[in-house]
Amino acid sequence: MCLLIYFLWSVILLGHGGQCNLTWDLYGMLSAKLDTIILDQNIMKKEIKDLVTSMTATHQQVNSLEKRLTEVASLSQQMVAFQERLDNMDSHVAEVAAAEIGRRTHLLRRGLEQEKVAAQSRFEKTMNNTSDLLARVEILDNKHDVLANTVLIEFNETVMQISKLEKDMVLTLYNASSLFEMVDSLKETQSDIISEMQQTSEKTQAQIATVKQEVVTTQRNTQTLQSRDDTFERTLSDLKSKTSTIAAQVDTTRGQISRLQHLTGTFVGFSVRLVTQNSYYNKHTVIKFDDVFYNEGGHYSPSTGIFTVPVSGVYVFMFNVQRVYDSSDTSRTAHVLLYVNGYLKAEAVVAGFGPNLTGGNAAVVEVWAGDRVYVSTASHNERYYILPYRTSFSGALLHVL
Repeated sequence: MCLLIYFLWSVILLGHGGQCNLTWDLYGMLSAKLDTIILDQNIMKKEIKDLVTSMTATHQQVNSLEKRLTEVASLSQQMVAFQERLDNMDSHVAEVAAAEIGRRTHLLRRGLEQEKVAAQSRFEKTMNNTSDLLARVEILDNKHDVLANTVLIEFNETVMQISKLEKDMVLTLYNASSLFEMVDSLKETQSDIISEMQQTSEKTQAQIATVKQEVVTTQRNTQTLQSRDDTFERTLSDLKSKTSTIAAQVDTTRGQISRLQHLTGTFVGFSVRLVTQNSYYNKHTVIKFDDVFYNEGGHYSPSTGIFTVPVSGVYVFMFNVQRVYDSSDTSRTAHVLLYVNGYLKAEAVVAGFGPNLTGGNAAVVEVWAGDRVYVSTASHNERYYILPYRTSFSGALLHVL
């Protein structure tokens, strides 16, 4: 800008001095160009200031959304804790089920008798209050119209605010991918608001319809109470039958638990290792771990290398393998697989340079009584070189299905 002013003054001085042929028209053009440049600079300053303001508002919106995401994460953790509490309550519910059923049956019988007397009284009061109920229905209709209009107005305002927010975000950060995720979140919130409004309207209409139906039913049928009395009697009889069935099921479950405890004891598991060394193992060969550290129930067979599942449940199986190292043959590998009834569940492979190389893996699987679990060599090579002692296989029952 300074150079341009200096240039203009030089032109003026030279024109006055007679050292050039510049005219006053040229001076006017340069002056107009200078004014245009100054005006453009002011406009750019204003646009930059507006952009900074818009960026500040957008940053505040982003902080607000981050707080909401933190609240959602906290709520998710609370839901997980609540689910764990529900799981812990299952065993307690099974223990008190029989006593609670008996107590509730007695209370239900007494409540049914009281309900019968109260129902007769309510019938008489209902006949006297029919006109009041009709008036209440009209009031509810009026309130429903007002509520519907209010909900519609709030919904339109919410839609306009969300639409304005989306436009501001797109204009401010067009190339920012994070804002697209924020827009999706706002759309989901909009859908939730719409769904809640629709549910509120449907509940109000359902309540009005229910009141109308009760009035019509009360006026049309005076024998409903007698029918309900008969229904209560049948319900009581059904509850007695169901109580007997539940008690029988509880006894059956207790017997099954007793037999399961007798079958499995307090724990099912095994831990074995390989001590016999072979020159090599062919492909598809079951490894027979012949040194047994622990074998509760004797369900692992060292002669076959197979663990037969005694009871259905979730088990954890772990295995480890060490390769026989030979510096003259660096292509040797030890590759083993964990199978359940011939289906692959996990694998471990040892290859590379250097001695004392081992590999292992573990798997948590759901198996059933009678399933066969074992470790076998792979099928990629004809021979696998496995060293004993550090080659092991273990399994344990986590919980019964």
